[in-house]
Amino acid sequence: MPDYTGYFGTYTVAQDRQVIGHHIEAASEPGLVGTTQERQYSLVEGKLTLSASFEGSAYLLVWSRERR
Repeated sequence: MPDYTGYFGTYTVAQDRQVIGHHIEAASEPGLVGTTQERQYSLVEGKLTLSASFEGSAYLLVWSRERR
């Protein structure tokens, strides 16, 4: 597995399940193209957290909004 994976596409949000679906249009991993990757999310105090499990590993990505 590479050190990173990049992709882009559109997304949908299922608020009732707290899930974001990433609809992959192009990716560094060709097998992802055309798939939808679901990520659990939370948005608390300006921090968006995405989490997923893949092949026995857990991944967590956190974005925070800088207030000026």
